[in-house]
Amino acid sequence: MINNINVVSSINSSSEKNNTVNLPNYDKEMLEDIGFMTTMTFVMMCNYHQTGHFGGPTAYTPYVVAS
Repeated sequence: MINNINVVSSINSSSEKNNTVNLPNYDKEMLEDIGFMTTMTFVMMCNYHQTGHFGGPTAYTPYVVAS
């Protein structure tokens, strides 16, 4: 089964472009768990922020894991 999603890109509201993207089946929950565990390991080992908030580089760590 292939999931179809619609991605809308635009420069401004009058120039929207719709693109249909086909995604193969994947275990989304497992991918989210791996991204979360990677981020938490990064924070615990590096003590990167020392503030407890997950902005900056750790905000996109799950995306990096997925790609």
